[in-house]
Amino acid sequence: MADLNVCYIPFWTAQTPEYYLQDIWHGTFISKALESIGEDGSYKNRQQIAAANGITGYTGTAEQNTHLLNLLRTGQLIRV
Repeated sequence: MADLNVCYIPFWTAQTPEYYLQDIWHGTFISKALESIGEDGSYKNRQQIAAANGITGYTGTAEQNTHLLNLLRTGQLIRV
């Protein structure tokens, strides 16, 4: 039997993530989209948001920012 190295978290200790409100943003910049909803759009804050949303090694690439922006647009961006 293979060791899957899986960590199970009991349901009673797992926290439900909070999400940023879905935003209808027509621009192309995640920093401006965050600022439009009253959040900090700085690089440092986006690094934390990216980590909370499963993006490791956030460097602010267009692909990473577009992914964050799409999560925000659909109401799936986890709040930090």
